[in-house]
Amino acid sequence: MKTFDVGRLAAFTDGVFAIAITLLVLDLDLPDVSGKAIGELIQADLPKFYSWLISFLALGTLWLHHHYIVAHLRCTDITILLLNLALLLFISVTPWTTSLIGAYGDQSIAVVLFSGCLGLAWLSIALIGLHAREHGLLLADAPKPEPGLMATLVTLRGTLIAVLSIGFAYVDTTWAVLVWVLLFVMHPFVYRN
Repeated sequence: MKTFDVGRLAAFTDGVFAIAITLLVLDLDLPDVSGKAIGELIQADLPKFYSWLISFLALGTLWLHHHYIVAHLRCTDITILLLNLALLLFISVTPWTTSLIGAYGDQSIAVVLFSGCLGLAWLSIALIGLHAREHGLLLADAPKPEPGLMATLVTLRGTLIAVLSIGFAYVDTTWAVLVWVLLFVMHPFVYRN
């Protein structure tokens, strides 16, 4: 099996995450206050601000998880590189899906696209970790969770939150987006060791 350097994978991925997170903020326009109260203008832009914040937290948590996995890789193979490209595909479209929920957050399809992309990104990273573990690509001292339901839930938490969010999208789009905060809240508990 041909293996590749972890450093290039990490550097490229960090760059894509950095660009995606930076692009998120471009949707936040400076209000034109001529003749209007700035408070009213900011209040009108709150949906865009909330969508930026949720996306920032979701991408930030995903980056932290990727960083955790990559820190335990001994090397990569072509499967990890391809899964990582799939991850980056979904990360790179997140600024667009964030704009959708900022502008059309009351429409289910906007939330479904947003949550679908993030869910597929989380699935990609779960597959990276699983492939690395199953094919001996982790460092010898890498943590190896006990197989079972809890380990599976932790591994797939982002994808499960996406499914939950997509289900909520057809009932209440606000809750469907807010459910993503769970990732950020859960993060310290997942990596407490």
